[in-house]
Amino acid sequence: KEMIQLYHGEISVSFKESRWFDISVMLPVDKYAFHPDEVIDEESEEWELPTLPIAEGEEQVKLPIVLIVEDNTKVREFIARELSLYFQTLEAENGKEGLFMALKKIPDLIISDVMMPEMDGFELCRKIKNNELTSHIPIILLTAKADEESHLEGIQAGADDFFLKPFKTNQLLSRIKKLIELRAQLRIRYSGRSTVSPKDIAITSTDERFLEKIQEIVDRDLSDSNFTVDEFSKKLGMSRMQLHRKLTALTGLSTTAYMRDQRLRLALPRLEKSGDSISEIAYSVGFSSPSYFIKTFKETYGKTPSEYQERRAKK
Repeated sequence: KEMIQLYHGEISVSFKESRWFDISVMLPVDKYAFHPDEVIDEESEEWELPTLPIAEGEEQVKLPIVLIVEDNTKVREFIARELSLYFQTLEAENGKEGLFMALKKIPDLIISDVMMPEMDGFELCRKIKNNELTSHIPIILLTAKADEESHLEGIQAGADDFFLKPFKTNQLLSRIKKLIELRAQLRIRYSGRSTVSPKDIAITSTDERFLEKIQEIVDRDLSDSNFTVDEFSKKLGMSRMQLHRKLTALTGLSTTAYMRDQRLRLALPRLEKSGDSISEIAYSVGFSSPSYFIKTFKETYGKTPSEYQERRAKK
């Protein structure tokens, strides 16, 4: 019981019968349930992607997730096999299953056949691009039809590229890499600015609406130090994993890191213009302690809040 209380948990006992009882233990899993002084290591994000095998002295590289939606088993397995050295692959045998998998796993890219049972590739593409959870995901459609009408329908559905069957594997790999790199450039754009408009990093209009919704939550709730990742995801109607994958795709940051980053960004104009103390500013933007604010500010901007103020004053 003492150990559970030390971890800010709860323990309860429920008697079912005279001979049986249940013991229930609830423990917080979010770092912000604890005081910063109680946290030793940074919280490792859940659902980490697997990493490539590496030689000694090299850095680990995370594998992007590619979802392959194809009703022909041999074609699907062939694509998965060819991509497996470079990506983590998921497979679905029709559009309906592919949509379920996309919403559940939030992959980095989707490759889909056009002609499939249950739901064809065009409908899958439209549903992916119109859903806030998945609108950022690039989609490559595979088709045996070379006619202009099919190509136009794919563009209207939101497809990012087309490949005619049969296709060369190295060309497909090259295009996948390029599409993932384009998304990475948007994340770099986010990290390089002190203020970012949703239009600056949005890939689709659905993304823009999603980012605007996030900004509303940031403006309204982030200054509360008790505002958690769980509350953030609930307000957006997403699971922790879905929000983590979506934010990572758009900004390059996990949900925890994004919240911390946004709090630091909120502090910048206060440091420049207000006459408040460092402690007052730290609490006003949602940090639970000034020491943690100073530590993370220096890690992010290379100087303490006081040093930042002094430099801005000289300008």
